[in-house]
Amino acid sequence: MRNIKLQVLVDNYHDRQNLKPGNGFACLITGYEKNILFDTGPDGQLLLFNMKQLQIEPETIDTIVLSHNHHDHTGGLHALLKAKQGIEVLIPASFPPDIKKQINSSWAKLTEVTRPMEICPGVHTTGEVSSPSAAGKYANIKEQGLILEASRGLMLITGCAHPGIITMIESVEKYLSRNVLFAIGGFHLRDMNYDQLKTIAEDLIKHKVNWVAPCHCSGDLTKDVFKRIFFDRFKTLGTGSLMNFTSPV
Repeated sequence: MRNIKLQVLVDNYHDRQNLKPGNGFACLITGYEKNILFDTGPDGQLLLFNMKQLQIEPETIDTIVLSHNHHDHTGGLHALLKAKQGIEVLIPASFPPDIKKQINSSWAKLTEVTRPMEICPGVHTTGEVSSPSAAGKYANIKEQGLILEASRGLMLITGCAHPGIITMIESVEKYLSRNVLFAIGGFHLRDMNYDQLKTIAEDLIKHKVNWVAPCHCSGDLTKDVFKRIFFDRFKTLGTGSLMNFTSPV
C-alpha cells in the first residue's frame, strides 16, 4: 500500500495565504514510482515561488504531464525545464512544433501521447480526448487527463476538460473498464447556467462519480450547484490544497 499526496501548486482559488494564486492550474502527485507534475500554471516564477514556499525542489519531480496547449497550463514549463535537465515530459501529440522543439532542446525526454497509456504503476494518461460537440472555439482541442489508481477507486484529474467532463469520464471507462470515483480539476463550465450545470452534475452521478473537486476554470456557479448536489462529497480545492490517500499499486 502506497501513501499518495496530491498538492495543488497553482489555481485561481486560494487555500494557503503564504502562496500566490494564479489563473491556471498545476498539481503535484507524489508517492507512486514517479513524482508527477500535472500542468505548470501560467507563469514559471509563480510556480517556482509556490514550490519554494512548500519546500518542493524541482529535482524531486520525475515527470511533467501537460493537459493541453493553453498558456495557463504550459506557462511554467520553461522554468521547470531550466530547473531540472533530463525530466520526462508527456504532451498530446497535437501540440505545436515550437513547444516540442523547446522540450527537445532542453535535453528533456519527450513523449508525444495519442492513446491511453500507463505512465508508471497506478498512473495513466487518458490519451488525447476530443469532442466535436464541445462548444465553439474549444471544439477541436485535444486534451489528456491524468488517471490515478487509489484504494477506493479511480481518480481523474483534468486541466480544463474542454472536450467535456463527461466525455473525459467516458474515455476512462472505455480504457480501464472501471468507473471514475473522484473527478478533480478544471471542468470549464463557467459559462453555463444553473439548469445546464445541474444536468452535468446528475450525469456525473449516473456515471457513478461519488466525489468532485471542481477548480480553476470551473466557475463559482458550478461550485455552488455541485455543492448542493454532492453535499459532503464535494471537496474545495485551491492553491496549496493537499489531499492524502492510499494506492494499492
